[in-house]
Amino acid sequence: MRRLPIALRLVSTLVFGAGCGRVGGRGVQAGIEELASISAESALIADDLARARTKTTFVRAHGAELSAHAQHEAEKLNDAPVAPA
Repeated sequence: MRRLPIALRLVSTLVFGAGCGRVGGRGVQAGIEELASISAESALIADDLARARTKTTFVRAHGAELSAHAQHEAEKLNDAPVAPA
């Protein structure tokens, strides 16, 4: 149960960290938008869990998928060669 808030903070950090000074290329912009989407979906799931509208097993399984996807997107952004201009 405590892992979900930690995962949400990690995704949020990745979203904001990935956006710093790297909005030059189309691929980078798409990656940033993807991370923002993952973050928004994670927030919706966390809200549903807090209001007892979803099962913990679903949150664990889907949260793991979202986390893996966010990590993959963050790695792609980290490796993307984008000029500072």
